[in-house]
This record gives sequence, structure tokens and C-alpha cells, in this order.
Amino acid sequence: MKIMHIAPYLTGGVGVVARELTKVWVKMGLDLILVTSTSIRHKDIVNCKTLSALMYPFNLTDPFVAPTYTIINYSTLRSLIKRERPDIVVTHGPLVLPLLAMKDNGSINITIVHGTYVNELKYILQYPLPSHIKLLYYTLHDMTYRIDAVIYKISSKTRNTFIITVSHKTAKELVTAGVDKRKIFTILNGVNKEHFKPLNKDYARRVISKIYRIDFGDYVIVTVGFHPIKGVHEILKALTKVKKYISGRLTTIIPSYTGSLLARAYLRRITKEHLLSNDIYFIKIPHNLMPFIYNSADVVIQPSYSEGFSLATLEALACKVPVIATNVGANYELLQRANLLDLLIPVGRRDLATMIAKKILYVIRNLDKIKAKINRDALPSWYDVGKKYIKLFETLLEVT
Repeated sequence: MKIMHIAPYLTGGVGVVARELTKVWVKMGLDLILVTSTSIRHKDIVNCKTLSALMYPFNLTDPFVAPTYTIINYSTLRSLIKRERPDIVVTHGPLVLPLLAMKDNGSINITIVHGTYVNELKYILQYPLPSHIKLLYYTLHDMTYRIDAVIYKISSKTRNTFIITVSHKTAKELVTAGVDKRKIFTILNGVNKEHFKPLNKDYARRVISKIYRIDFGDYVIVTVGFHPIKGVHEILKALTKVKKYISGRLTTIIPSYTGSLLARAYLRRITKEHLLSNDIYFIKIPHNLMPFIYNSADVVIQPSYSEGFSLATLEALACKVPVIATNVGANYELLQRANLLDLLIPVGRRDLATMIAKKILYVIRNLDKIKAKINRDALPSWYDVGKKYIKLFETLLEVT
């Protein structure tokens, strides 16, 4: 079996998935070709034929990315596929568009869909942004959702093209959008259990404190993401409630610095208003240090309005750290596997901050008991995930 993996970028959430799948397929000894952007050089991927041939419009935002990507890369991809003649071509999301334009290219096309914009459109009014920014955000993401839906519907009607979603929720959202459910398969993402593993809490805190000069309190909370859809503003509101019921000092780490300038300004303003400035650390941290961040925490909170999967939830659970999360992406499936469904909260509730506060207090008061029941073995590793992909590829080659 010869696989061509088209992954224009190898960073960010989707990029991490693309990189880890490539690495595990290489370890499994597959005949693999990685086709990526001309600007990408990743030292972790070795023993793999890499063609840095694509141009990716990094300076554009949705809904303009997929059409532009298709226009500037169609000829290159067509030539590469004709020359290499892979059995399977794997790509991501709407970037399957140039493959659809080729009609029957002699290969089976797989696109991995990492999420839709359904929840973002549904809950955008709760974002901490001015009305005109919300309107612009809604307009662009509504256009993207509609364009993506058309691409996926065409994919499901194309004989040699199939869709893999990273959560069952995303699969349901695609079916609701009119995609043929017979062409959709679901495979959860995995985690590198050798990298994301339990560490001594004091040791992890010493490492992070030395690098970022964080003065850790008695209780530590971590949340991942600065973008409004991550719901960080709800955590900040919840912290003001939690502080009334605990005697020790609470430290919160937000290890990400993405999102709009307006969102950042809003979050910094409410931290001052609620007298939280001395207890909250907004830091930019590389992915390789995240195990130390997770292990320094008593609890990780993911109150997102929208997730395609939520790698942060899986990574934290692999470190045996309790996770409080909204019912989006694969959070239900992950918390169920980890034996922590009691920490799942409904998304979009007006009293979300109150619910988060109650869950935080519950975890703090029962921390040892909760950590002891986390079932790390039930969480999927990237090797487990890689095998599921290959089994599916073999089945599709037999029946197509």
C-alpha cells in the first residue's frame, strides 16, 4: 500500500494530527510520501519521502483558504499524483477540493475533517467581542461553513472519496449538513503517551516556575486557548466565585496567546476588575513543554463553545490530570473513556461560569479520589489510531 499524505502545515491543532499520523505511519514501515509546503521542514519526520512542493496561503483566512489553495496547487498535485501513483491520498478538511477537481485520479481519496463551525455560529453572541466584530466573525464563518458543507457533500457523492471525522459529533454535524453518512467514518485522535505522561507535581511546577517565573499558589488551574471560542472569559468569572470558598491561593495559567487583540484586551480588563491580575499568567508556551504545564495543574478546564476534537483534553488526561470540559468535540468520548463523565458540562449555558465554579470546587475537595479513578489505559495512543487508519484503508481498497 502506497500512501500520499498531503499536509500543507504541521503546527497548530490540525498540524499536530498531521505530523503525528505521518510519524506513526513511518514507524509502521508504510510506503509513505509526505507532501507539504515549501516553507516546512520538520526534524521529527525521518525515513519518509518528503516533497515540499505546495504553496499555502498562510496570510488568508477562511473562507478564502481552500479555493486559493486549490488554484495555486492544482497542477502541482495533479503531476505528483500522476507520477507517484499512490493507492491512498490523505488530506485534511476542505483541502480535498483539488482532488475532487481531478475527478478519478486512480487513487482513493481520504479527507480528515477536524470539525465544523456549527457551534461557533450558534454561540457567537456569547463571545466577549463588540457587536460589529461579532457580525464580521459570523459572516465569514457562515460563508466558510456553507462552502465546506458543499465540498463535503460533493466528496460523499464522489465514488473514490471518503471522509474521516475525529469525533462522532462532527460526523453528526456533517450528516445534518447533507453529507452521505455511508461515506463517513470516525476515528478519534490519539496522544503520544511517552511524551504526555504523569510527572511529579512539585517537579513540574519547579520546571515551569524556573522558565516563566510563576509564583504557584496552593491550587493551580490550567486552561488552553485564548480565542473567544475557548470560553476563557467564563473561567475568569468562575474564579471570582471559587475564591470565596477556598482558603488557599489560586493560580491560573493560560498557556496560549492567540486570538484577537480585542479579546485579549477584554480578558486583561476583567482580570483587573475581579482583582485576579496577580493570580493569572498568560504565557506563550511551546507544545513540547505542555506535559509540564498539565502536570503542574490540579485541574485543567476546557469550557469551549466549539471543538472539532480537543487535543488538550486528551493530553491532560494522559497526564492523569482531571479535566472539566464542555460537551463539544470528542470531550464526551474522552471523559467517558477516562471514567470522568461527572466532569462534563453542557455547552452554551448562561450560567456556565457558575457550573464551572462548582466543578472546580468539587475537584479541589476530592482531588486524590478523582485522580485515582482516571483510566489512562483506555485513552487512544497515536499507534492505536494509526492502526485503525490502515485497517480502514485496506478495507476501502478491497471494496472500491
